[in-house]
Amino acid sequence: MTTGTPEAPDPYAVEIALAAALAEITDAQDAEITQAWATAWAEVSADLLDILTVILTDVGRVNATAVVRYERLARVLGGIADRLDDLAGQLQIRVTNDLADVLDHAQVGTRELIAAQRLARNVPGREVPTPALEAIVRRTTQQVTSTALPLADETYATILGELTRGVAAGDNPKATATRMLRRAEDLHNFGAARAVNIARTETLDAYREGSRAAQDVHADLLAGWAWVAHLGSRTCRSCLAMHGQVFGLEVPGPDDHQQGRCSRVPVVREADGSVDLSWIPSAADHFDQLPEADQRAILGRRGYDAWVAGDFPIEAWTKTRHTDGWRDSQVPASPADTSDGGNGGGAPDVPGQLDDDPSSYRDAALARFGPAPADAEPWETREYWARRQGALPVDLGGDVLKPHEVEFVERFLDAGEQLEWIPKAPSAPTNDFLWSSRDGRPVELKSTKPRAATIHGRLVDAMSRAARQNVVKDRFIIDLGYDDLPAGVLDQLVADLAGFNVDRRKYLLAGLWLFVGNELHDVPLA
Repeated sequence: MTTGTPEAPDPYAVEIALAAALAEITDAQDAEITQAWATAWAEVSADLLDILTVILTDVGRVNATAVVRYERLARVLGGIADRLDDLAGQLQIRVTNDLADVLDHAQVGTRELIAAQRLARNVPGREVPTPALEAIVRRTTQQVTSTALPLADETYATILGELTRGVAAGDNPKATATRMLRRAEDLHNFGAARAVNIARTETLDAYREGSRAAQDVHADLLAGWAWVAHLGSRTCRSCLAMHGQVFGLEVPGPDDHQQGRCSRVPVVREADGSVDLSWIPSAADHFDQLPEADQRAILGRRGYDAWVAGDFPIEAWTKTRHTDGWRDSQVPASPADTSDGGNGGGAPDVPGQLDDDPSSYRDAALARFGPAPADAEPWETREYWARRQGALPVDLGGDVLKPHEVEFVERFLDAGEQLEWIPKAPSAPTNDFLWSSRDGRPVELKSTKPRAATIHGRLVDAMSRAARQNVVKDRFIIDLGYDDLPAGVLDQLVADLAGFNVDRRKYLLAGLWLFVGNELHDVPLA
């Protein structure tokens, strides 16, 4: 049996120490990327606020025409685009520059983990062949490049769309310009969060691939590798379910969810052929010892109730998600995956879900958290929406939703529908969710003004962007907001959009729905 001493710690303690050292690299990445994005916004925000105020004072609203009429606005927007391109380039450089340290850490760590299990025997000093390391560097660099460049374009498009959506000046153009600036900054910050996600996910995957290569050169000493989670009060249920499972060396992995911290730990075969796994702590025992509040936060309310009833054992807490443009990954499952269609579990990392099934998730959220702050600091706004997102009874796979997406999910559930959110992939566009209550069909969500021409343009843009990366988006829900539309507007929209597919050779819709208040309206496509 493998036991630890101060001179020779047990393998699990060695793994935790190695993970902490790797976290220093990824934390430094996070800090540098976040600071770079904040600095880029600071460089343009004052000019942007000034020209928005000028335009609102002159003509009462900012729209696409203003970009043509006001050269200064065009220059500021061009500056934003240039800075986003620079940030994308910096992201690639930052991750690539860390790869040598990451891969060296993987090799050293593999030897230390093997040594911790062999104790009385020496571990031969073997290096991973240079071509194998170069292949990992190429793959990671290509992956970061393929995700960073679209990120810049997508972030710019959302900011431009927010700034030119025709908001009226009202009685105070400066105050309106300030609110517009804050909404644009929130979108910019959302891009920064995605950049951090890309860097962390790809760095951790490179570390795992480096560990795999290091294990391959020690294959004669090993029986395989173990999926090892870092057990704590916020370890997600998928990671708990996978923890301790052993795979052959030829199996890649661990295929953790985005930003997942699980490790690939070598398992030594003793001289007599035996394998000792006693050093891996039990995930079930760990979970049993957690306070009930932590158990509920990990499983969600329905998951916890099912677990207590004996209907949701730990091996059912994970499922494999297939994501276009990225690898498969293990993500949290819920009792709903085998019973009510995928809408029963809670978000694994954000406690604070609504305690009971409310008659209205939207009303319950407003009663609990109050209305969205109108003139708050950006961090206060982000915190508000994080709390409101955390109350949703939906597993979001680690995604940070935009405010309008949070509101949509609340109202979608209020409409009696069910969904399974699709986490954004690092390297390709994805649909937004699987419509669980309608045969699990993939659907893209768009929020826009109730204008047929605008909706038409958003549809074609989304489908064409996806098609360029071999992704199909052909079912859309257009969210037109919570408030009722003026009389006749909805009927006219349905009539105008029904002919979308007529005489069209590509970018054909398979389904289109308009969502107003809590009601879905099917557009009968010709």
